[in-house]
Amino acid sequence: MTNQTSAELKKLEFLVGNFTGDEKAFTEVGEVPFTADIQSVWDLGGRYVRQEHKSKLMGEDWPGLLLLTFDADIKKYRAWWFDNGASKPMEMTGAFEGDTLVMLSKPYALSGAPPLEYRVQFKPKSATEIDVRLDSRKDKEYTPVIEATYTRKKPGS
Repeated sequence: MTNQTSAELKKLEFLVGNFTGDEKAFTEVGEVPFTADIQSVWDLGGRYVRQEHKSKLMGEDWPGLLLLTFDADIKKYRAWWFDNGASKPMEMTGAFEGDTLVMLSKPYALSGAPPLEYRVQFKPKSATEIDVRLDSRKDKEYTPVIEATYTRKKPGS
């Protein structure tokens, strides 16, 4: 960790490292398994966690970038998710609920779809594993979009 500025940022340490994961997407055609590789580092002087995702979903590359920080002015975590499914980033704010970081998005539209609200949950499962869940919300109900367990790679792998 470099130049950490707050206890809130230090709580994000469990997200830093290189991970590989088994993911499950819930699509119109049913559950679709896929894998991801994630490189996650402290960036910009230790103010942000930057995660680079490399996934392949239904034969297509699905790269993504997450920037995550703590905003002391609003006393919430803030994140921006960029991928090739939309022309602008998903913006999120959130907080820890117990040991789970729960982030809620502003309405966000994927290519041609109507805007929905999303919830992302990051939960440390062990010293080497993280569970991540992405849900969408239309009206009052959340529906699963992606479930994943990421395992920290051993150094040098």
